Amino acid sequence: IALLVLAHGADANADAGGVGHALEAACERGQTEVVRALLRWGADVGFEGGRGGSALVIAARKGYTKYEDMARMLLESGADANISGARWFHPLNLAAYSGNKAIVHLLLKHGSNPSARGPVYGDNALQAAVQSGSIDMVRVLLRHGAETKGSGALQAACGAVYPHEGNLCMVKLLLDYGADPNDESDAYACTGYINALSGGPGSSFWSALEVARRGRDGCNDVIIKLLLDCGARDRD
Repeated sequence: IALLVLAHGADANADAGGVGHALEAACERGQTEVVRALLRWGADVGFEGGRGGSALVIAARKGYTKYEDMARMLLESGADANISGARWFHPLNLAAYSGNKAIVHLLLKHGSNPSARGPVYGDNALQAAVQSGSIDMVRVLLRHGAETKGSGALQAACGAVYPHEGNLCMVKLLLDYGADPNDESDAYACTGYINALSGGPGSSFWSALEVARRGRDGCNDVIIKLLLDCGARDRD
């Protein structure tokens, strides 16, 4: 139907209401063939403005397998792998948080910056991957040069709620890639767990050691020792 309507002169960039243009609406609904048809008929892959952001941001956020083809089509049609806009999260950060490694690899292949920060919350892919609990995703990002400094990733690993062994492996991996145990990150760029400790987003700065010490009773002792062995210091 989409092809028929487009063939009879429908605008591939027609307004679809609050969601954005027709392309963004099709991505939001998971309509892969409609996305394909719209791209073939000249839909603007760079449009931003609906409540979901750009089409690529929507595909990255969804995370389901069918959105991999959508993300691939958008990127091959010229979508900017680093698009985010003034209000939206960076697509790589969303893909990392959703746990979709295929979309993460696609974005990196098309030049996505592994250290990019979201324009509003300061979110980044490394911290998002830590929050998702996927050590494989964290490893991929680190191998592609994701910066640990100021990312909040180490703090997120120390304060995460997945099983203790997962915390320890994540912390070790980040330290192996040069994460500074004394780096203090704005809580606004870290997890909701850290935000709760600090009294709300952006109200304080926390080191990994401080986060670990405020964790579950006795559960973070090994992590605390590891951080201290790696040079973590108490603030004066």
